[in-house]
This record gives sequence, C-alpha cells and structure tokens, in this order.
Amino acid sequence: MDGLPLLTLSPILLHSVEETVLTESGGGPQQAGKTLNLKCQTSGFEFKTSKLGWYLWAPGRAPLWLTSLHSSSTDATEDRITTSREDTGSQIFLKIEGLGLRDSGQYHCARRVGNGDDTDKLVFGRGTDVTVEPAQAPTLVPMANGTYSAVQIGRVGENDTVTCSVKHLGKEIHVSHKPDHTGPDPGIACKQNLMGGPEQGNKLLLSVMGLRLLFVKIVAINVLFTTMALIF
Repeated sequence: MDGLPLLTLSPILLHSVEETVLTESGGGPQQAGKTLNLKCQTSGFEFKTSKLGWYLWAPGRAPLWLTSLHSSSTDATEDRITTSREDTGSQIFLKIEGLGLRDSGQYHCARRVGNGDDTDKLVFGRGTDVTVEPAQAPTLVPMANGTYSAVQIGRVGENDTVTCSVKHLGKEIHVSHKPDHTGPDPGIACKQNLMGGPEQGNKLLLSVMGLRLLFVKIVAINVLFTTMALIF
C-alpha cells in the first residue's frame, strides 16, 4: 500500500482558490533601525469579508506568522508590527518599526480560506524580498578650510596642564599650556603652525576659549576647543 504524500508548505504562489491574486511590493534593501512599509494588492475574491495576513519566509527557518487582519480586528506577534487595510483599493499594508537583521527574508501576503478551523487553506502571494543591512556610522571628512569645535568638562588642579592635540594629514601636533589662575576669567590659547614643502603649506590654529574655574567643592571646566585648518 502506497504511503500518503507528505504535505509541505512552499513560498511559491498558490493560486487556485477563486482565482485569488496577491501581489506584494515595497521590499528591497533596508537599513537597520528604520521602518519597513509593505503593500499587498489583492483581487479575485471578496476583499471585505476575507481573513488576510502577513508571513515571513527566511532561509533555514520555518514560515513565521506576523499579522492577521479581519474586517473587525487585527492581531500581531510584536508591538512594533502593525497591519492595516484599505477596502476601496482592496489593499493591505504591513509596517515594521525598528528593523533588525533578523527581519531579512521574503514577505508574503496570505489569504485564509475556510471555516476558521485547522482545515483552512492558506493562499500565498509570490512575496517581496527584504534585506536589512547594518546601520553605518556617518563618515566625517574634514575640509581644508573650516572651524571644528569640541566641548569637554573636567577637573583641573592648580598644578595641572592643559594639552591641545590635533592630527591632520598624518601629522600630529601637541601644545601644552598651564592655565592662568590669577585673572577673573582665566583662559589659554594654543597656537601652532605646521608648514609643508614648497608646494603646499599647512597651518593649524588651535584655540581653547572660555576656560572658567569655579573653586567650590568641585572645579568644573567648560572648554571650547576651536580648530582651524588651512591648506594652501
């Protein structure tokens, strides 16, 4: 006696129920931390009374149910995942906030057909691929001309020395000064000129302004560090 055939799920389009058509869109490369918005255009069945939802198919993992949507209710696996519908256009939408690498995969719109029990059939669309890429730190490129500022709060004692450091075009400059505590508004200024060969010259001007010392219990210092780099 031949054994019964094994029933397996496949993300391939399963159109056979009432000519159901489900077409997903909105996939592609996505950046981690951003929000994903997908759309599913449907046709071939009574949209308003149908039970619809979204599934994620990822390589090496079982199909993952994400959301269900009926005429009077919605349900989702996580708070960051929401679904909505637009009856006039026969469309449903999927929104996932705070994307992570685990959200990569193929997203399928699905229609549930049956009486609401375990014998119901799921009809899937072809799906849309989503690849979540790691967020990249912004790249900062110093210009030849400009002013660069930084602020640091720390403690400086009577015998401490403040050092200004700048690295530019592979050359590093360190200039040290001792704060002058005698005036009402003590301050220091660091200046250094770096000259290159005959074809180019580098001039670095470093200024540290607004060094204020308050001798109470803790000496708080606000340092405004201004760097100007000029390349001729």
